[in-house]
Amino acid sequence: MNGKDNKTFALTRSFLREIAELYHEIETNAFEFAKESASFARAHGVRKPFSRRRIQEHVKKLLEVSFWASLKTEEGRHHQFAVVYARPPETNAASNDYVVFNPRFAFDAEILAKLAPALQSTHTVRVWPKMAGAGKEELEIWGFAPLSEGPPLVVTAIEPGQIILTISDMWKAMITERAELVDVGKYDDIFSSVQPTRLTQKDATVEERIVEDHRRPDLERIAVAMRGHGHGGMLLVIPNDNTTWDASIDKGKFRFSPYGKFKKDLEKRDEAVRQFASGSTVRNFHSPFENMEQSINAIAQFTAVDGATIITPDRVLLGFGVKIKPRTERSSDENYKLAIANPFYKSELEFENLSDMPWGTRHKAAARFVYDQEGTVAIVASADGRLSVFKRDKRKIFVLTNAQFLWL
Repeated sequence: MNGKDNKTFALTRSFLREIAELYHEIETNAFEFAKESASFARAHGVRKPFSRRRIQEHVKKLLEVSFWASLKTEEGRHHQFAVVYARPPETNAASNDYVVFNPRFAFDAEILAKLAPALQSTHTVRVWPKMAGAGKEELEIWGFAPLSEGPPLVVTAIEPGQIILTISDMWKAMITERAELVDVGKYDDIFSSVQPTRLTQKDATVEERIVEDHRRPDLERIAVAMRGHGHGGMLLVIPNDNTTWDASIDKGKFRFSPYGKFKKDLEKRDEAVRQFASGSTVRNFHSPFENMEQSINAIAQFTAVDGATIITPDRVLLGFGVKIKPRTERSSDENYKLAIANPFYKSELEFENLSDMPWGTRHKAAARFVYDQEGTVAIVASADGRLSVFKRDKRKIFVLTNAQFLWL
């Protein structure tokens, strides 16, 4: 593609065909639904979808250009960006939310990389095909628009040479030097053992279930924020009934009493959600959510300090910058057995010994800790952006690698 970029990149026909099938099915269903409601069709601009072959060619171009653009620098650094495959608005339907270019730009890596610094985190580049004469069809950039407004196919550059393709929040694919489908819902319960204190399902009201739905993604969001600070880090979540965890750590010089501010922020957001779900009027409704967002980012920032950060499921901060030490004497890492998973579609567990893994101190310490302290969960962010989750599963240590592709 570009001899100056020291990367290989290839998309197989089978992968492109599969993506085209998924997208075509979603668009066809939307079109059939729209035919039942003319007002819906007009409001959302729903039209008959392209053929699978045309979609396949468009997806190929979207991925190739986005991949090479992610490797380019502007003003000395790489930029994240998102590209949405979406029709331009009708002239009389364009709103202040759109930036519509006139004339439009060719969709190529140089132009995309130059536009990337202008994008806010909430806006995306919009791309759509146009006939270029002699029966040839080319993609072009027609403008910018908010991410929340648009059809279901999005390509996001998260790192140089790493992009994610999302189809309607139902399907996701990771593209690096190769392309793989991500099984989006496969590990939704990975943090189920370290969720905040809750009622039993039998006693839970509708309001309490809604509260739990808001809590469920918090650890994922902390993990993504850990990835965002770029230092790498480790977060240990200790179940409320674990009374032996401190036997496996050395608190070092940062010693303090349990810090409860993050727990209070969680409780205030819970109460706001509970009141809203019950139909009550909530004063300053957004404030508890903003405070909780700050708490999530603050917890993640503590993990930038060398060592591990420790919290409870209720978000009480127990320590940061702590050192992990084995609770029991073991002859070697060969005694720690791993079951390694990844989020990719149809992938299977791989079984290894900890001693055989080419990991650094942080990952190996997390594996030992969750084994010695059953019920705990460790989240590890690498400086290069990878996220891993560790937890004990009977006599093995379960490890989910590449978790960033589930949560970004």
